[in-house]
Amino acid sequence: MRHVRRLLRALPVVGLMSLLAWPALAAARQPAPPTTPRGQPARPTQPATPPVLETLQGTLSRSANEWRVNGTPLGFGPPWYWRNTTAGADYDGDGRTESIEAELSGLIGTVVTLQGERDRQGEFDVFTINGKPYRDPQGGPPPWAGPPPWARGRGAAPGR
Repeated sequence: MRHVRRLLRALPVVGLMSLLAWPALAAARQPAPPTTPRGQPARPTQPATPPVLETLQGTLSRSANEWRVNGTPLGFGPPWYWRNTTAGADYDGDGRTESIEAELSGLIGTVVTLQGERDRQGEFDVFTINGKPYRDPQGGPPPWAGPPPWARGRGAAPGR
């Protein structure tokens, strides 16, 4: 019985202490603002602005997995994308819409007009082919962003 009385006397003190500590605990739960690797506060992200497209015109060529116009390497995405994806338009004008690879192969040796932007490695990222859209010119992630379909559990990898 003596222990119960002691407990009842201590209960208001414990309750008061928890009420006083609650704001400090709540403040401790607030997430820290994001920082850069150097510990500086991160800048707020800016809305994406559409890229400024430039025009590249010349003869299309291919060597293994690399497409070029007048020696400039072109960016159509990774090979798994342009080999396995149906083109958004009939780029080679043969009356059929085929894989991107087949459409581009139909243009090898011909003069093409491309619109796009140069990336940091000097590759020309293509947005239009002969005036027909290849990628969304408003920017945003390219259609091949993320893992390939077979890595997302949608089948086996090509060649397996």
